[in-house]
Amino acid sequence: MTQCLQLRLATIVCMIAVILGGQKSNCTKEERDDDAKFNWDVKSNEHPCNIHRISGDMVESIGPLYPYPLVIYPSGGRRNSNFSRLTTVENLASNFVPNFNVTLSGSDSLSSHRREIPLHQYLDEILHANGVGETLPDQLGNQSWYLFGETFTDDWAKFLRSYEIPRCNSCTREQVALSFGIGNAGSGVQWHIHGPGFSETIHGRKHWVLYPPHQRPTYNLDYASRHWMEHEYGRLENWTGVDVEEERNSHAKYMTNSDKSGHPFDILTKNPERGPSGKKPFECTIHPGEMIYFPDQWHHATINLDEYTCFVSSFL
Repeated sequence: MTQCLQLRLATIVCMIAVILGGQKSNCTKEERDDDAKFNWDVKSNEHPCNIHRISGDMVESIGPLYPYPLVIYPSGGRRNSNFSRLTTVENLASNFVPNFNVTLSGSDSLSSHRREIPLHQYLDEILHANGVGETLPDQLGNQSWYLFGETFTDDWAKFLRSYEIPRCNSCTREQVALSFGIGNAGSGVQWHIHGPGFSETIHGRKHWVLYPPHQRPTYNLDYASRHWMEHEYGRLENWTGVDVEEERNSHAKYMTNSDKSGHPFDILTKNPERGPSGKKPFECTIHPGEMIYFPDQWHHATINLDEYTCFVSSFL
């Protein structure tokens, strides 16, 4: 048996053990790197961005009724530089009592499973998942544990006081619900919907994909979001340069419409029929210090791109 074939078989055995067992893998980095190339490269630096970008000093004009997604880049110095220091992988656990427990949720569309473990154990698991700190495309959602959405206790509230909330026109401590999250490369929640808000990336990179409310994508709700990127994303039609320009112009049209009526934003809404779009979604990678605004009831999924990706969402 050739060395190459031996390595391939070792890789297959390793991946099967991870997917079926839901446990930390002993796969070596060599085994993982030799694995067949995925259709969607989670660690690429060249993922497209077709969402309109605005400067952070324009956030005050954005409220919960704004109907379209936005990417907000810092104006001047970076926000939350102190919070960034508190949340490095080396410093995070020191903000809490020893053996502080966190509640994890499954990465399926309904976040339908829960698991409680010490924070330091979760950090160790995500940094060494599958031997390289990565969640694989075909791991079921209930085998892809994720810290997000279960950070509303008094301990978390005290910790999140150090976070500077977005400066939108309706963002106050009393009106905004904060949620803290951590994941590794390839992790993220499958397609879902909820109310509007902002999400800021603190460490690592986070890729967002979104569709308008009437264009629910086709997906398997039992898997995490990377499954959709691997098996469905590549089948969809790319945006054209005309589409991108139309997306940019539509924001100006909406903002200059004094009563904010009508629906000038029609790249993905030209066909009023409900159902999946044939085009790729609105998408963009959010880098440290950047935020995304997600509109009310838009379908969206997220995929973390780095071994340690840390973020805070502000729900309006």
